[in-house]
Amino acid sequence: MKKIICVLVLCALLACAVLEVAVSAAGEVFWREDFSSADPNNWLWDGTLFYVEDGVLKGWDEAVVHQSNFPTATGGTRKYGESTLKIECIAYEDGGADKEFHSLGLWWADYIDPYATDDPTSWIIYKPHYNFERACIELEMEFTGDEAEAFRPADFPDDAVVARFEIPEDKAPNFGIDWFSLGYRVSGGTFSIFLNDQKIVDFPCYRGAVTGTQRPSPVILLNGGCYCGFDNLVVATPDYDLFNEGASPAPAPAENVTEFVVDTEKVVVGTNEDGSEITDVVTAQVARPAANTGAAATGGTAARTGDGAIVVIAVMIAALGSAIAVKKVFSDK
Repeated sequence: MKKIICVLVLCALLACAVLEVAVSAAGEVFWREDFSSADPNNWLWDGTLFYVEDGVLKGWDEAVVHQSNFPTATGGTRKYGESTLKIECIAYEDGGADKEFHSLGLWWADYIDPYATDDPTSWIIYKPHYNFERACIELEMEFTGDEAEAFRPADFPDDAVVARFEIPEDKAPNFGIDWFSLGYRVSGGTFSIFLNDQKIVDFPCYRGAVTGTQRPSPVILLNGGCYCGFDNLVVATPDYDLFNEGASPAPAPAENVTEFVVDTEKVVVGTNEDGSEITDVVTAQVARPAANTGAAATGGTAARTGDGAIVVIAVMIAALGSAIAVKKVFSDK
């Protein structure tokens, strides 16, 4: 009898193991790129100034933008809507010594015009990148075209850094030393940013939060003043466990997306010669669970870092003309 029980327990454990493998293996990979060659079917090479060497995509500071071969006219298919993406990056050395900041990043656009394919007239652009000098992830956004403007939050500046997320020193990639991975997931109304498989933030796709879907976007790699390298790109479905989160993440329903509310507060922006404080009223966008979801109580898709901290997404200071929200992310464990 004991042998039978042991066999049954062993079968149950094996079944659980198989189930876990099945869960973690969910989803589909769209594209793997190891840069073994400069494949014209995958990328647009004319004028890019990037090149392939020793199985790595490389570029000096003049090589700024590298994008997938997406135009329909050339048979390109490298554009994706809801998806998850990860790529490995390195800054070998300072390619632009005259630059104050150096960065490596990604670009994703939510196209608005339902009939546009290769030359859209309106889009919302998200540009997450790692800033080496500031040791933080920065998220820039642009609203281009009249239809995209309809989604622009009040007092949102043009082409702005809307959020900065500080990375602890022991987890921050080092310039000229470390390979690291950048990634994002576009799912429902949420745009999630990842650094070294650590989720930095769940950010609302402004249009996606309303429509629940996004039109396909090219894959674009960004170089900010570095002699850089990119390697091992993977693009997959949103439910593919690309960031080693365990069970494959389910797509985020649009109705559960964190909403961003505008608030104002008085902050100190300087000091007078007599020692008195100079204050200004700032406008801030603060993340909070959408009122009709109860996401904070149920563990929904409220904006959060990997250690569960609530993230202040943007602080727009009129006196400085920039957005400088900073939040330490990653657990110190």
